[in-house]
Amino acid sequence: MQRRTFLAASSALWLAPRVGRAQGAYPSKPVRLVIGFAPGGGLDFTARTLQPGLEAALGQPVVVDYKPGAGGVIAATELTRAAADGYTLLVANTGPFAIAPYLRSKMPYDPLKDFTYIGQIAEAAYIAATRADHPARDLRQFVEWAKANAGKAGFASSGIGASTHLNGELLNSVAGIDLLHVPYKGSAPAVTDLISGQVQLLID
Repeated sequence: MQRRTFLAASSALWLAPRVGRAQGAYPSKPVRLVIGFAPGGGLDFTARTLQPGLEAALGQPVVVDYKPGAGGVIAATELTRAAADGYTLLVANTGPFAIAPYLRSKMPYDPLKDFTYIGQIAEAAYIAATRADHPARDLRQFVEWAKANAGKAGFASSGIGASTHLNGELLNSVAGIDLLHVPYKGSAPAVTDLISGQVQLLID
């Protein structure tokens, strides 16, 4: 497997197959931008923000391609299967590279050997949110509510092994509560279920 180029951010990662010796002018065709989560989330926003500038700089269309699931591992695996010609890039979070290897017994790639870091593109803080009509008005009140409603509450994350998943489990541990983890393929579908009341807390 060829070593891949890796552009990372603390909350978002950018990767591309390692580019070999140029064969003619680059780029001479559209560039694919792979995202490891569903449309409408933070990584999608980051990629869409970069897209116009990339197109202007490259002089070619930049096509966004969503490969959600497994906390971004599916998208990272997709990158390793791409030709090492610079026409496939990946925007992802730290999950597939800094978290998943410690949660999975077997990885479809080596996060240290199969990718090369390019640069940081974004930073973001985490939030915990409930519905507007939830009785808790802050995190302390939510913890009290969760203790009083043990076994009845769940938290949504952007996927198993994502940093939002670990943050939720950290909250469980520190606060002494037992929120059920409900993973999604991205933040946008998680927000939809939060609004509808399917989950009681979103960490994003």
